[in-house]
Amino acid sequence: MILIAICDDNKNVREDLRKLLIQYSFERKEDFKIFLFASSQEFCETLVEVEYDIIVASEAYDEYVKDGCKSKPISKLWDELDL
Repeated sequence: MILIAICDDNKNVREDLRKLLIQYSFERKEDFKIFLFASSQEFCETLVEVEYDIIVASEAYDEYVKDGCKSKPISKLWDELDL
C-alpha cells in the first residue's frame, strides 16, 4: 500500500487530486491510502505517526494546471526520484 498525503488549503484542490489518484489506482491496480490536509500544521502533526510514501503540496497542483491539466506517468516520477 502506498500512503499519500495531499496538503492544500483549497478543499476543491484536495478533492480533485484525491479523485485523480483514485482513478489512477484503479487503472493501475495500485493500492493507495490517501490523507487530506488543509494546512501544513495539520499535516506535520501526523508525521510522528505516519510515514508517507508520497506528499503532494499546492505547488504540485499549480504545475499540473500550468501543464494544461495533463498528468505525467507515474514512471516519470519514479525516474525523477531515482527509484
